[in-house]
Amino acid sequence: MLDQTTKNKRTIGMSLFFIGSIIAISAAAKMPNEGDTYPTTVAVFVIALICGIVGNVLWHGTEKTKVLAELEEHKNDANSNPVMLLQNTIPAIEKLTEKAKTLKGMELCDEVDNVLDTCVHPFTERRKTFQDILGQANGAEVLLVVAYAERMLNRVWSASSDGYHDEAVSCLADSLVNYKIALEKTNKYNV
Repeated sequence: MLDQTTKNKRTIGMSLFFIGSIIAISAAAKMPNEGDTYPTTVAVFVIALICGIVGNVLWHGTEKTKVLAELEEHKNDANSNPVMLLQNTIPAIEKLTEKAKTLKGMELCDEVDNVLDTCVHPFTERRKTFQDILGQANGAEVLLVVAYAERMLNRVWSASSDGYHDEAVSCLADSLVNYKIALEKTNKYNV
Protein backbone atom coordinates (compact mmCIF):
# COMPACT_ATOMS: atom_id res chain seq x y z
CA MET A 1 0.00 0.00 0.00
CA LEU A 2 0.96 3.63 -0.38
CA ASP A 3 2.36 5.58 2.54
CA GLN A 4 0.87 8.94 3.50
CA THR A 5 3.62 10.96 1.77
CA THR A 6 2.96 9.22 -1.54
CA LYS A 7 -0.79 9.68 -1.14
CA ASN A 8 -0.24 13.39 -0.50
CA LYS A 9 2.01 13.68 -3.57
CA ARG A 10 -0.64 11.93 -5.63
CA THR A 11 -3.40 14.26 -4.42
CA ILE A 12 -1.26 17.36 -4.98
CA GLY A 13 -0.21 16.09 -8.42
CA MET A 14 -3.78 15.41 -9.51
CA SER A 15 -4.94 18.78 -8.21
CA LEU A 16 -2.12 20.68 -9.93
CA PHE A 17 -2.75 18.83 -13.17
CA PHE A 18 -6.49 19.45 -13.31
CA ILE A 19 -6.46 23.02 -11.99
CA GLY A 20 -3.46 23.93 -14.16
CA SER A 21 -5.12 22.43 -17.23
CA ILE A 22 -8.39 24.26 -16.65
CA ILE A 23 -6.67 27.61 -16.08
CA ALA A 24 -4.34 27.08 -19.08
CA ILE A 25 -7.29 26.28 -21.36
CA SER A 26 -9.20 29.31 -20.08
CA ALA A 27 -6.19 31.61 -20.52
CA ALA A 28 -5.50 30.28 -24.01
CA ALA A 29 -9.09 30.89 -25.07
CA LYS A 30 -8.85 34.67 -24.64
CA MET A 31 -8.45 36.55 -27.90
CA PRO A 32 -5.67 39.15 -28.17
CA ASN A 33 -6.63 42.82 -28.08
CA GLU A 34 -6.85 44.56 -31.43
CA GLY A 35 -3.36 45.15 -32.80
CA ASP A 36 -1.69 42.74 -30.34
CA THR A 37 -0.18 39.40 -31.35
CA TYR A 38 -0.80 37.62 -28.04
CA PRO A 39 -3.54 37.93 -25.42
CA THR A 40 -2.80 39.57 -22.08
CA THR A 41 -3.17 36.15 -20.41
CA VAL A 42 0.03 34.64 -21.88
CA ALA A 43 1.82 34.73 -18.52
CA VAL A 44 -1.15 33.07 -16.79
CA PHE A 45 -1.26 30.45 -19.55
CA VAL A 46 2.46 29.62 -19.22
CA ILE A 47 2.34 29.42 -15.41
CA ALA A 48 -0.79 27.24 -15.50
CA LEU A 49 0.76 25.02 -18.17
CA ILE A 50 3.88 24.53 -16.04
CA CYS A 51 1.70 23.71 -13.01
CA GLY A 52 -0.20 21.17 -15.09
CA ILE A 53 3.02 19.52 -16.28
CA VAL A 54 4.47 19.40 -12.74
CA GLY A 55 1.19 17.94 -11.48
CA ASN A 56 1.21 15.30 -14.20
CA VAL A 57 4.79 14.30 -13.35
CA LEU A 58 3.96 14.05 -9.62
CA TRP A 59 0.78 12.10 -10.26
CA HIS A 60 2.35 9.57 -12.63
CA GLY A 61 5.42 9.25 -10.42
CA THR A 62 3.18 8.05 -7.59
CA GLU A 63 1.48 5.57 -9.94
CA LYS A 64 4.85 3.96 -10.62
CA THR A 65 5.58 3.91 -6.88
CA LYS A 66 2.21 2.24 -6.31
CA VAL A 67 2.93 -0.48 -8.90
CA LEU A 68 6.42 -1.12 -7.51
CA ALA A 69 5.01 -1.35 -3.95
CA GLU A 70 2.42 -3.91 -5.10
CA LEU A 71 5.10 -5.92 -6.90
CA GLU A 72 7.34 -5.91 -3.84
CA GLU A 73 4.42 -6.93 -1.62
CA HIS A 74 3.63 -9.99 -3.78
CA LYS A 75 7.17 -10.81 -4.92
CA ASN A 76 7.41 -14.16 -3.12
CA ASP A 77 3.72 -15.09 -3.18
CA ALA A 78 3.19 -17.90 -5.69
CA ASN A 79 -0.55 -17.16 -5.78
CA SER A 80 -0.25 -13.51 -6.81
CA ASN A 81 3.15 -13.06 -8.48
CA PRO A 82 2.45 -13.42 -12.22
CA VAL A 83 6.00 -14.57 -13.04
CA MET A 84 5.76 -17.35 -10.46
CA LEU A 85 2.31 -18.27 -11.79
CA LEU A 86 3.77 -18.55 -15.29
CA GLN A 87 6.62 -20.69 -13.95
CA ASN A 88 4.15 -22.97 -12.14
CA THR A 89 2.07 -23.46 -15.28
CA ILE A 90 4.79 -25.44 -17.07
CA PRO A 91 5.07 -28.30 -14.51
CA ALA A 92 1.27 -28.44 -14.33
CA ILE A 93 1.03 -28.89 -18.11
CA GLU A 94 3.86 -31.43 -18.05
CA LYS A 95 1.89 -33.47 -15.48
CA LEU A 96 -1.22 -33.05 -17.63
CA THR A 97 0.74 -34.36 -20.62
CA GLU A 98 1.64 -37.51 -18.66
CA LYS A 99 -1.97 -37.97 -17.55
CA ALA A 100 -3.19 -37.48 -21.13
CA LYS A 101 -1.55 -40.79 -22.04
CA THR A 102 -4.12 -42.63 -19.95
CA LEU A 103 -7.05 -40.21 -19.68
CA LYS A 104 -9.54 -39.55 -22.45
CA GLY A 105 -12.77 -37.66 -22.95
CA MET A 106 -14.29 -35.85 -20.02
CA GLU A 107 -11.67 -37.17 -17.58
CA LEU A 108 -9.02 -35.27 -19.54
CA CYS A 109 -11.34 -32.25 -19.71
CA ASP A 110 -11.57 -32.25 -15.91
CA GLU A 111 -7.78 -32.25 -15.64
CA VAL A 112 -7.53 -29.40 -18.17
CA ASP A 113 -10.09 -27.46 -16.12
CA ASN A 114 -7.94 -28.00 -13.05
CA VAL A 115 -4.85 -26.56 -14.79
CA LEU A 116 -6.88 -23.64 -16.14
CA ASP A 117 -8.33 -22.85 -12.71
CA THR A 118 -5.11 -23.22 -10.71
CA CYS A 119 -2.50 -21.78 -13.10
CA VAL A 120 -3.82 -20.13 -16.24
CA HIS A 121 -6.72 -18.03 -14.94
CA PRO A 122 -4.81 -16.60 -11.94
CA PHE A 123 -2.04 -15.54 -14.35
CA THR A 124 -4.57 -14.01 -16.74
CA GLU A 125 -6.06 -11.99 -13.88
CA ARG A 126 -2.62 -10.50 -13.22
CA ARG A 127 -1.54 -9.75 -16.78
CA LYS A 128 -1.59 -6.00 -16.10
CA THR A 129 0.87 -6.50 -13.25
CA PHE A 130 2.92 -8.76 -15.52
CA GLN A 131 3.04 -6.01 -18.12
CA ASP A 132 4.08 -3.53 -15.43
CA ILE A 133 6.97 -5.82 -14.53
CA LEU A 134 8.25 -6.29 -18.09
CA GLY A 135 7.24 -2.98 -19.58
CA GLN A 136 4.57 -2.50 -22.19
CA ALA A 137 6.42 -3.70 -25.31
CA ASN A 138 8.13 -6.72 -23.72
CA GLY A 139 5.00 -7.63 -21.78
CA ALA A 140 2.88 -7.53 -24.92
CA GLU A 141 5.36 -9.78 -26.73
CA VAL A 142 5.25 -12.40 -23.97
CA LEU A 143 1.49 -12.12 -23.47
CA LEU A 144 0.97 -12.81 -27.16
CA VAL A 145 2.74 -16.16 -26.78
CA VAL A 146 0.83 -16.89 -23.56
CA ALA A 147 -2.48 -16.16 -25.31
CA TYR A 148 -1.67 -18.70 -28.02
CA ALA A 149 -0.59 -21.27 -25.41
CA GLU A 150 -3.83 -20.72 -23.49
CA ARG A 151 -5.81 -21.05 -26.73
CA MET A 152 -4.15 -24.40 -27.39
CA LEU A 153 -4.94 -25.54 -23.86
CA ASN A 154 -8.59 -24.63 -24.42
CA ARG A 155 -8.42 -26.54 -27.70
CA VAL A 156 -7.22 -29.60 -25.74
CA TRP A 157 -10.44 -29.43 -23.73
CA SER A 158 -12.57 -29.02 -26.85
CA ALA A 159 -10.88 -31.80 -28.82
CA SER A 160 -11.01 -34.15 -25.87
CA SER A 161 -14.69 -33.51 -25.24
CA ASP A 162 -15.39 -34.15 -28.95
CA GLY A 163 -13.50 -37.47 -28.80
CA TYR A 164 -10.42 -36.42 -30.82
CA HIS A 165 -7.77 -37.63 -28.39
CA ASP A 166 -4.85 -37.42 -30.83
CA GLU A 167 -5.65 -33.79 -31.59
CA ALA A 168 -5.96 -33.06 -27.86
CA VAL A 169 -2.50 -34.52 -27.20
CA SER A 170 -1.04 -32.56 -30.12
CA CYS A 171 -2.55 -29.29 -28.89
CA LEU A 172 -1.32 -30.04 -25.37
CA ALA A 173 2.25 -30.40 -26.68
CA ASP A 174 1.87 -27.13 -28.60
CA SER A 175 0.60 -25.37 -25.48
CA LEU A 176 3.52 -26.64 -23.41
CA VAL A 177 6.06 -25.49 -26.00
CA ASN A 178 4.54 -22.01 -26.11
CA TYR A 179 4.43 -21.68 -22.32
CA LYS A 180 8.13 -22.58 -22.26
CA ILE A 181 8.82 -19.94 -24.94
CA ALA A 182 6.90 -17.37 -22.89
CA LEU A 183 8.95 -18.20 -19.79
CA GLU A 184 12.21 -17.99 -21.78
CA LYS A 185 11.22 -14.56 -23.09
CA THR A 186 10.27 -13.47 -19.58
CA ASN A 187 13.66 -14.58 -18.25
CA LYS A 188 15.38 -12.88 -21.20
CA TYR A 189 13.91 -9.57 -20.09
CA ASN A 190 15.68 -10.05 -16.72
CA VAL A 191 12.75 -10.65 -14.45
